[in-house]
Amino acid sequence: AIIVDKNGKELESYEGSDFEYKKPRLHLGNRIVAEKDFYPPNGEESVYLIVYSKPSDLNGTTDVIHPARLDAEGRGNYLPEVKDIPIPHANVGRIEIDIEGAGRMIIGTDNSTKEPYKKAPVDAQPETQSYYHNAIKKAVEADDLPKALSLLDEAKALNIEGAQEVFVKAVNSKK
Repeated sequence: AIIVDKNGKELESYEGSDFEYKKPRLHLGNRIVAEKDFYPPNGEESVYLIVYSKPSDLNGTTDVIHPARLDAEGRGNYLPEVKDIPIPHANVGRIEIDIEGAGRMIIGTDNSTKEPYKKAPVDAQPETQSYYHNAIKKAVEADDLPKALSLLDEAKALNIEGAQEVFVKAVNSKK
């Protein structure tokens, strides 16, 4: 298999030796697998995966586990002395490809001067503001400073005006 860019330039290649046989498991049958990480070049919009077989590879075989041995392994029984079954290679088959995105990972820069996204400030409702002010006062009066500090942090995150002042006044009046 090779991965090429839109101009046909080879970016990465995988030989037959990069693939390994995996025994059947649950809903997955006998299969040949290669798990690879590929990171396209920065700025590359699309790449192409080309899967092919060399004529010399088509003459070979892949040994798969004998069903009696697989059954004995699954049951924890004595393994019978049976040989694996050689399966001849063919020029047809089924291909499954799982692609996972890199998420929000950024590699390199595009040298642009874009402003990072900023969340628009939200004005707190008067009821929310009075709730936090009263809750902070009550927590300080009850000598529950951890609760008062967590309420203060929440209020700051919600842009509640005057929360810091209410906290400071409540602590100072407690002395």
